[in-house]
Amino acid sequence: MAGNLSIDLGKVAISPKGAYSSATTYERLDLVSYNNGAYLSIKDGNTNHAVTDGAWWFCVVSAAEALAAAANANAAKEQALQMANVANTAAGNANTQAAAASAAAAAATTAASEAQTAKEETISATELCQALIDAASQVTSLGLLPSGMTVEYPEELTLGNLAEIFIRAKLQPEYSLPNIMYLSDNNAVSVAPDGRISINHEGVSVIHVIPTGNTQLYKTISIRVKCAGISLVNNRNTAMILSSGNFLLN
Repeated sequence: MAGNLSIDLGKVAISPKGAYSSATTYERLDLVSYNNGAYLSIKDGNTNHAVTDGAWWFCVVSAAEALAAAANANAAKEQALQMANVANTAAGNANTQAAAASAAAAAATTAASEAQTAKEETISATELCQALIDAASQVTSLGLLPSGMTVEYPEELTLGNLAEIFIRAKLQPEYSLPNIMYLSDNNAVSVAPDGRISINHEGVSVIHVIPTGNTQLYKTISIRVKCAGISLVNNRNTAMILSSGNFLLN
């Protein structure tokens, strides 16, 4: 029967020992930390030997390497944040530009619609003007425009007169279009479009009588409005109003 073979391999696993202490005795494969670095003891009975002593310690990670790695990690983090900010800014700009493009497209559509409407209105106005020109040409060719005008009107009116009074304008030739315009200062009298006179108060009014078919024929007239009165003649000194409404002169 064969016997059991036993081989002592010694310590084969790394043993973390925390922060380095010069008062502690370390065995082989003990791992300590010192000044942001990591060091592995390579001998037993390792007491009060500085971690920088290569005869007793193996530098797994130096402080400089750890700091450099941390700095690189921070730099990579900052760069990633910057890239994220750039991406966010680009996305925001893209959204803004998209909104601006959409607004510009809407404005262009509105402008095109307004331009089309303006074009249609211009065409309508042009057609109307042409129709008026054609109508005016026909009136001229038919001899319907006046060549003369006479005006009949009262030069003087009495305040309180209730009768219907008109300004009568007659155009020559008689078959001319009878389009007359009356422009009054509306002082003593006012004049309606048909020439009817309305008495306002005592005074004088100036009225322009204008044939619209030939404005060069216009005439300016004046009408005076005065208060009613009685003139005594033949040595009569007084006048009395009787109950019958008649006057008695003395």
